[in-house]
Amino acid sequence: MKKIIFLFVLFVFLFGCASTKETKNEIIIENKTIEGEAMAKKNEMKEYDSIGAFLAENNVLGKQLEIEVYGEELKSTFGNLSCVYFESGKFYDDGSYRFRNSEEQFHIIIEGKFKVAVEQKGGALRLFISTSTFERQFKDKDKAGREVDYCLQKGKKYYMVIGSEGYEYGPPDESGKRATSGVTYIEISDKEFKNGKPQVEQTPTVKNWIYG
Repeated sequence: MKKIIFLFVLFVFLFGCASTKETKNEIIIENKTIEGEAMAKKNEMKEYDSIGAFLAENNVLGKQLEIEVYGEELKSTFGNLSCVYFESGKFYDDGSYRFRNSEEQFHIIIEGKFKVAVEQKGGALRLFISTSTFERQFKDKDKAGREVDYCLQKGKKYYMVIGSEGYEYGPPDESGKRATSGVTYIEISDKEFKNGKPQVEQTPTVKNWIYG
């Protein structure tokens, strides 16, 4: 009798192990399937090497678009936060300040359909973030103030509007006219735009940008 009970318990144990292994295999297969589908969806996106190239094929100038950001993981200056792009500023109580921004290329995913490379130079990227991602008070010798990070992070939803503007540069010619050119820029905010206009204050990095 004891032998029969022992064999029965052994059978149940082995059957349970087999079922557990089978379930784990199913979970692994399911996870790989989900990852594969996500990769396939990502690969289906049309890619552009610049905002200008994207704009040439898509008439969205001045329109609000939902986006996410994608790129190398960077660490912000003061808060050591994980960002795709960041702007950091040191603002002194006497009104002076200094700031910097990351320069590594990143991409924006537009409404899950397009992947576009972003150029940060020359005032082409403008942030309108409602609150700083990181902020703290500091004191340096005879000065005090606050250190601030503004950060674009993976997995978060942002809003973008593409704009364009003209500007003059260089010395005037004999008639007093200066050479003219134009630039395409993007505005990114964590709050929705209203009539194509951001509803929060611009971060200071290129707020007072002046063309040559």
